Amino acid sequence: ASLRWLEKVWDSEDPRVLVRIGCMFHEGKSGLGVDYAMARSYFERAASMGDPEGLYFLGMTLADDKKAFLSDVEKFRALIEESSRKGYRQATQAYLEIFHNVTI
Repeated sequence: ASLRWLEKVWDSEDPRVLVRIGCMFHEGKSGLGVDYAMARSYFERAASMGDPEGLYFLGMTLADDKKAFLSDVEKFRALIEESSRKGYRQATQAYLEIFHNVTI
């Protein structure tokens, strides 16, 4: 994605776009430096709209920070479960692997 595209969608209310921007910050793509706080803020916006992918990535940002993850495993579980219930396959796979030691 180009920076020009990013400027156009920066304030988007489309959860799919918010997740993409969050991923760009998380991975440091398109000329953006890695910024986990910015990534999380975009994932939180998408998750607040009930977006399954936003819920999943928000949960996974918790897992990136071991201290935060260990202090709030239930929040992680709730985000991943909700994403899975809404049909996001990666969330279902992560949930089964992490909480039930099942690999699909």
